[in-house]
Amino acid sequence: MLIVVDQWRADFIPHLMRAEGRKPFLKTPNLDRLCREGLTFRNHVTTCVPCGPARASLLTGST
Repeated sequence: MLIVVDQWRADFIPHLMRAEGRKPFLKTPNLDRLCREGLTFRNHVTTCVPCGPARASLLTGST
């Protein structure tokens, strides 16, 4: 399963905030569980700004 959400900053995701030693201000138990049990890309950046081309690039490896 690949969860892609528009306009989320990585520094606002509670699971990643805890990993950096910061106290989260949101409660997202389901997202936290998915992060713990799955794979989290912490340094992923997009090759382009619009969502459609960025997702196509992620899924195909093409730019």
